[in-house]
Amino acid sequence: MDSNNSQKQAFLAQLERQRLQKPCQRVIDMRGKVPGECRPYQVGQITHFLDDRSYLILKQLLERVGGIYTVGVYEALLQTARQHQQQHQPVPVEEDGITLARLDRPARRQTQRILLTQSQLNMQI
Repeated sequence: MDSNNSQKQAFLAQLERQRLQKPCQRVIDMRGKVPGECRPYQVGQITHFLDDRSYLILKQLLERVGGIYTVGVYEALLQTARQHQQQHQPVPVEEDGITLARLDRPARRQTQRILLTQSQLNMQI
């Protein structure tokens, strides 16, 4: 039973390696997803829109796989960008009791919106 299970796991791992090594035709467009300016970069026949950080990551990933833009490179770049974005959420700064919003990063609502309906307003009055 264990050898059959390990053979299945090895087969699935091989399929996953093959999937990640396939050439990729997907465009990476980081405009609006990262702070800062995104510029066009040509990789093979595909033009990607990347900020400086994403470009450096893409360059390192391409060097690891011999310069071929693969599904693995695409997924690794998006995963890295997602992790970076989650780690660098905007933090409000308070000065003299006033909360200032940082404009150098995308802002997200930290508290849930309150929705009042007419029936709730009548009950409160």
